[in-house]
Amino acid sequence: MWRAIYMCEKLYGRRLRITAYTDSAVLAGQTESGVVKSEPRMQGHLDYILMNMEMLQMRVKWIEREYNLADILTKHIWWCPPEWTGGR
Repeated sequence: MWRAIYMCEKLYGRRLRITAYTDSAVLAGQTESGVVKSEPRMQGHLDYILMNMEMLQMRVKWIEREYNLADILTKHIWWCPPEWTGGR
């Protein structure tokens, strides 16, 4: 990842803004607060992630599961609009 970032910096003369999208509200909340409440033993892992996110100037954004394109492309599920499933 660092090579791609370095290459983009050289090509465009500035660092690109990186946004990671997740359908995990817990992950999004923990990266925002900086605290693991449910499993304190994982705090060191979160601290490492936050350190790298800061170096990359990266942010995490929560999206609803229905709009997570990665699920459609990587999991064996059939996608349909939320109104077909009652919002599930």
